[in-house]
Amino acid sequence: MDFFGIGPLEIILILVIGLLIFGPQKLPQIGRDVGKALRSFKKASMSITSEIEKELEDVKKEVKDIDSEKGLEDVRKGLAHFKKELEDIKAEKEPDSRKSEPKIIEVEKQSNP
Repeated sequence: MDFFGIGPLEIILILVIGLLIFGPQKLPQIGRDVGKALRSFKKASMSITSEIEKELEDVKKEVKDIDSEKGLEDVRKGLAHFKKELEDIKAEKEPDSRKSEPKIIEVEKQSNP
């Protein structure tokens, strides 16, 4: 049993010295006060630890969101590239339809006179 780096013999020695200095009437009260102080210290340290863990989780979520936004950006780029390819295909087909239109018009002009 190691308490704050102090072995069992050292703890007994400290209790005996405390008993001699403070007397048997005050020693239990001092023990209660030290116990309360240690509990409040432990409670505060646990609270701080939980706050730090909560903040770390928030940061992890933000990093995941940023990663997913990068993924979305990749999807957006892919869609933009796909849109450009579709427009190129459409542009390639449009001149062909324009070439056929004058022929149709010519045929209509020939049939009208």
